[in-house]
Amino acid sequence: ARLASNADAHLPASLAAADRQQLAARLKSIDDVRPLAAVVTYLFSQFRDHRAIQQAILEVLRGLSQVPLVQARLLQAPHWGNPPWILRILPDLARVVGIQLMLRVGGWFDRLSPGDNLASCAAQELKRERDPEPLYVLFGHTHEADQVPLSLSADRHPQAYLNTGTWRPVHRQTLDRHGFISTKGLSYSVVYHPRHDPGSQAGKNPHGYPTIETWTGALLDPPATPDELAFSSPRTP
Repeated sequence: ARLASNADAHLPASLAAADRQQLAARLKSIDDVRPLAAVVTYLFSQFRDHRAIQQAILEVLRGLSQVPLVQARLLQAPHWGNPPWILRILPDLARVVGIQLMLRVGGWFDRLSPGDNLASCAAQELKRERDPEPLYVLFGHTHEADQVPLSLSADRHPQAYLNTGTWRPVHRQTLDRHGFISTKGLSYSVVYHPRHDPGSQAGKNPHGYPTIETWTGALLDPPATPDELAFSSPRTP
């Protein structure tokens, strides 16, 4: 399940139709924000001068914090920098100290975010499957492209975690946390049967292991208007 698929249900009924349409369009992209902990900053950066939509964002975040997916992540990841904690804490904080100070605190939470520990999940998959013993664990869809060596098989062949990344545009927060830039992933994993890669060391093994080739890149595709590319967000210390 994705956060965006649950967000529309929490849009306040009092929001004007045009504003509702604008916010709904932005909510569709919240799963593509990196780091995911910056999703609050991302949403508010789109509507800096629109008080009604800002209040609606707070209502959506409060609703999302009650979604079973988020509640489960709260139990699995009791860490202040994890996105579920941020969804739960920041809306109530905004009510007490105001939106601008809440966004400053959100910027500090962004720095604490540990990110997704998918390589550890991949290592657990290796332990579950023992007959035959797997060599590669491949993830993808909405994650970061990555290649991580995990272990060695019983006959000393490398075992690795591979992630092909996402097929969707990704909105990455800039290093100075002053905005977001959109990119498209260009990541591929190609699996070669031993007979298609006869020169490889893996192909010479009597078990006939496959070879995997990975390519990871990104496309910075200039959009129709500058506003679609870089979004100005409140500065955080």
